[in-house]
Amino acid sequence: MKAFVLVLTLVLASHFVDVESRMTVAQIKNALKGVRKACVAKVGVSTDLIDDTHKGVFAEDRALMCYLLCCMGMMKTVKNGRYSSAAAAAQVEALLPIELIDRAKVVSIDCAAQMTSEDDCEAAWQFAKCGFEMDKEVYFFP
Repeated sequence: MKAFVLVLTLVLASHFVDVESRMTVAQIKNALKGVRKACVAKVGVSTDLIDDTHKGVFAEDRALMCYLLCCMGMMKTVKNGRYSSAAAAAQVEALLPIELIDRAKVVSIDCAAQMTSEDDCEAAWQFAKCGFEMDKEVYFFP
């Protein structure tokens, strides 16, 4: 009987962990405030330039480009300075609301192809700009 109760408890706990691991868009945006703060401090970019990206304006500014790379690193979508589709897919699957997963995957795949620059910061900028232009609802850069 004790073994049954233990197994039942573990099954129920694993179910609740999976359900609670998904975040709402509001929760994602709130969680990413710390990423923004850390990357602004690290790179020294103007917050006006960052805010403009949420309006579709992506200034060709080196600090902004490196800020976007910093964010990608903190969001665990970068490996060795370059975007990782596999890492991004894992984050999308684990965190995004179910209704956004497929859309975010399409953006991820299509925009990875737009990262033509050899410069890591500029490539991050290319990815972010593409992502906003494709589907601003799944643009989660803080």
